[in-house]
Amino acid sequence: RRGWKRSMRGPLLRAFYSQCDACLAIGSRNAEFYRHHGVVDAKIFSVPYTVDNERFMRLALAKRSELPVMKKEQGLAAEMPVILYASKFTQRKNPIDLLQAKALLQQQGLECAVLLIGAGEEEHALKTFVRSHSLRDVHFLGFRNQSELPGLYTLADIFVLPSENEPWGLIINEVMCAGVAIVATEEIGSVTDLVRVDENGLLYPAKDISALTQHLSSLLRDPERCRSMGDRSRQIISNWSYEDSVEGVKAALAFACPEGQTDAYNARGNH
Repeated sequence: RRGWKRSMRGPLLRAFYSQCDACLAIGSRNAEFYRHHGVVDAKIFSVPYTVDNERFMRLALAKRSELPVMKKEQGLAAEMPVILYASKFTQRKNPIDLLQAKALLQQQGLECAVLLIGAGEEEHALKTFVRSHSLRDVHFLGFRNQSELPGLYTLADIFVLPSENEPWGLIINEVMCAGVAIVATEEIGSVTDLVRVDENGLLYPAKDISALTQHLSSLLRDPERCRSMGDRSRQIISNWSYEDSVEGVKAALAFACPEGQTDAYNARGNH
């Protein structure tokens, strides 16, 4: 923000949060946001922004045995490493960055397939780039609903999210449930909590095509490291769950509404 909006925003938010008895933080960067606006640590409670891990893990596991058939259906060679993008085709999401990296990898002689799931205003430009650069093994799968996604995630060895200014990026939660290595930009809100560099993924500055290409190259040249990162993704996300969110809400309620206050509130017929 610029000008008067920027000058007004800070004081207004500080005044607003000063009236809150407790604040729910969906992740580490959200907690930092509250602190920046004057909220003390005692009033900040962790409520992880999560998906139904059990469902995504169960559906992904069920599809593992069908992987050879699924690859054949998508026109993928059995041993071809697969890089996945699954999000809207918008400028802020930067899917073109992945295709630019793919072009550089192809020049280096590194073969891989790129799957793009989604739709949006940039679709024509993306397809034009693929044709004009004679990119091989790039597949546009279109929009897919939630019931299809867990199975498609199992096709991937690497998931890439090249977004700028991404508040969270819940898709990262989902693909981690499928046991996939993550390559993402530093601007994505979830990476502080979910992507541990050299454990389950790699980070790079948004729009840095060279760094993105280098990360992808390093993983494509070391399949065992890539598989190990995928296994670690599943382990990390298993500890970022609905259960943790419930405990955070309960702790915040206990802090903001001590037992005596709650009893008096209920006695007045409130719920």
